Amino acid sequence: MKNLSVRTKLLGALLGVGLLTLLVTGWQADRRAEAALRQAAINHLTSIREERRLQIEQYFVSVRRDALRLAESREITAAMREFKAAHRAFATEVARWPQAQRDRDRADVERYYASSFIPRLRVLGAGSGTATMDRYLPTDDVAMALQALFIADNPNQEGSRDRLDRPAAGRQYAEVHAQWNPFIRSTVHREGYDDLFLIDEETGQIVYTVAKKPDFATSLLTGPYRNGGLSRAFQEARETIDSEFVQLVDFESYPPSLGAPEAFVAAPIFSAGRRVGIVALEIPVRQIDAVMTGERKWEDRGLGRTGETYLVGSDYRMRSDSRFLLETPEEYLGSIAATGVPKDLIQLMQAYRSTVLFQPITTLDAQAALGGQTGTRTLVDYRG
Repeated sequence: MKNLSVRTKLLGALLGVGLLTLLVTGWQADRRAEAALRQAAINHLTSIREERRLQIEQYFVSVRRDALRLAESREITAAMREFKAAHRAFATEVARWPQAQRDRDRADVERYYASSFIPRLRVLGAGSGTATMDRYLPTDDVAMALQALFIADNPNQEGSRDRLDRPAAGRQYAEVHAQWNPFIRSTVHREGYDDLFLIDEETGQIVYTVAKKPDFATSLLTGPYRNGGLSRAFQEARETIDSEFVQLVDFESYPPSLGAPEAFVAAPIFSAGRRVGIVALEIPVRQIDAVMTGERKWEDRGLGRTGETYLVGSDYRMRSDSRFLLETPEEYLGSIAATGVPKDLIQLMQAYRSTVLFQPITTLDAQAALGGQTGTRTLVDYRG
């Protein structure tokens, strides 16, 4: 350095200062670009989140609107009256049957529960050791007779029982069912619901359903499902004097659907200012999933290879399905096992191919959201 001329030293110093300035400027530009890209990503994700929020809120508004529209329709009001009258006439008819005929119906229904319904509940883990026939079997002769006609002796496979319009017996009830079942079945399928229930507001008796699951003909006041979500929705609708009242209940495991998660909405049916019954709808998870997953078109909807939106309930459990279970179930179940999710919950996810009610979400963002906060954070997700 001593042998360098002043001119060379001066040029070197200027060059060093220039390079340092260039480096600092480049570093600052890089940081600004990174911040801009990060903010753009946050804005993009926030936009998707808000879009999903609005869509799911609108969906539940439409669910309430559907329940109210059906409760106010002339068709459902007429069907409710006729099914209630037919059910009571059928009860009188059954009371006159010889004991041998009632015993045959009971034997048919018990055979169905013992050979099909109860074993599948146990295999799926719904109710585990408590899934016994005594817990779920109807107790009265009328429910037994109707379940024999429409479930145990139904010529159609489960999932297609709604195709039976006119059973072989039942007289007035069979006539009313043959008249209304095609119309109500078509309405429910068109609107995308899993089932529709017409319920006697005095007895709690389910006098009609489309799907004919084991809740059919039971009482929501005294029967085996008196403590479930459908019963709670019914009882709220039963107590109101507001003709525009609609009660929505959250998802929970529902034994008649073999323990699958179900939610319900119910509304009172009024005629000339008098309550004549309750109509209820069974809300499917698939409709909520269609909204939250963008019909499983994550990449097309701007969520890339790993992005997702999902719902969390007040119990810190999922209310929509995880993208990763839907795409790569085995890999997903392995990853959440490593996070400490209990084995029984993992088995339920595998059995039902769903994370609804089963996947715990206790992350900081879920806690913040359920505490009423909105914002953006970078943190470890529920899969670790």
